Amino acid sequence: MELIIPPVAAAIEFIGLIVIVFGCVVAVSRLVLAKFDFNNLETKLVLASAISLALEFKLAAEVLLTVTIKSINEFYIIAAVAILRIIISFVLHWEMKELEESKVRTLKREASLFNFLKPKSDEDKVF
Repeated sequence: MELIIPPVAAAIEFIGLIVIVFGCVVAVSRLVLAKFDFNNLETKLVLASAISLALEFKLAAEVLLTVTIKSINEFYIIAAVAILRIIISFVLHWEMKELEESKVRTLKREASLFNFLKPKSDEDKVF
């Protein structure tokens, strides 16, 4: 087990790294297409989703590494890292939820404005 788990955990962590890099590339490309509009909710959601997914991979690797613990100090280190990653994951999920709700509010506001400005049909006109 001690020979198999560390390389498997390293491979899983590497997958998390690839997810982060890919998410950053996609977010930067969206940022460029949005002409560096830093308030673009889609860009923030893409990056937050990538980071959240990468943290899940990193946490999975940490869980695997708990099998190879040899001392209580190693346990404390792995537990601290896992707790930090869980906290960061919760914060990211909360932020993504807030961004999605903000996006929905913006879409509703734009739809109501569109309906207000839309010309009325002949049936709706009052003579």
